[in-house]
Amino acid sequence: MSPIYFLNGKFFPQDQTVINVKDLSVLRGYGIFDFLRTYHQKPFHLDDHLDRLFRSAEFIDLEIPWSKKQIETWVFQTLQKNNFPESLIRIVVTGGATVDTMTAVDKPTILIMVEPATVYPKEIYEKGVKLKTFPIQRTWAEAKTINYIPAVMIHKKAAKLGFYDGIYLDENKNILEAANANLFFIIDDKLVTPKKKILFGVTRKVLIDVVRKEFSVTEREVNLKELPQIFECFLTVSSKEIVPVVQIDTVKIGSGKVGIKTKRIMEIFRNYTAIY
Repeated sequence: MSPIYFLNGKFFPQDQTVINVKDLSVLRGYGIFDFLRTYHQKPFHLDDHLDRLFRSAEFIDLEIPWSKKQIETWVFQTLQKNNFPESLIRIVVTGGATVDTMTAVDKPTILIMVEPATVYPKEIYEKGVKLKTFPIQRTWAEAKTINYIPAVMIHKKAAKLGFYDGIYLDENKNILEAANANLFFIIDDKLVTPKKKILFGVTRKVLIDVVRKEFSVTEREVNLKELPQIFECFLTVSSKEIVPVVQIDTVKIGSGKVGIKTKRIMEIFRNYTAIY
């Protein structure tokens, strides 16, 4: 069964959902999006995701003419149209149609896509993944724009080299984030995560809140030269939750296996989502 999408006030089957070819998202890559999943058919921290959507729009000077409440209503309507056991939700807002390839002539386009939630291989959680660093940064890192060219590039290059994903490095070789995930490290028995030049993920935010009772959390720059001091590492991302990392470049993280603290953090997060 084809998923049902919401586009500019109407619902369409996936293969009949059509965006104007002169939309600024097509011609100029001008738009933003947010992405989340459901637990027990309830959107996970939808308010936080909508807040980030509006912050991203403000960052690139894209005016959203609808209220957060209106978009929330459309999200729930789209979920009901599909009625999957669990869903992935993507909310996209673009600059809308243009006549001169630069200036919008109509209100923005809004697209809400709902797909069945993906079940990922157990292996990535039980054995962990390897990441490769690249001296590349995201454009407007703090805004979740549709410009994912750097992410696609590092993910593609990492895969060709046999790695699960790529990591952005800034000009000072500070570790930033993965192509579409935030990073956490266990350093000196503390939970550490980068704090600048990154997209502030909602899963990242929630995780920091729910583990504070058991773990000391520090947000700071983490330099590539610190790799030998990193005992454990993991990714946080809406669709995959927490993914352990056992190697960065040629350096094994800790023993090269999923760490005890990472396993405990995964358990804490699973317990949180189980009752969300």
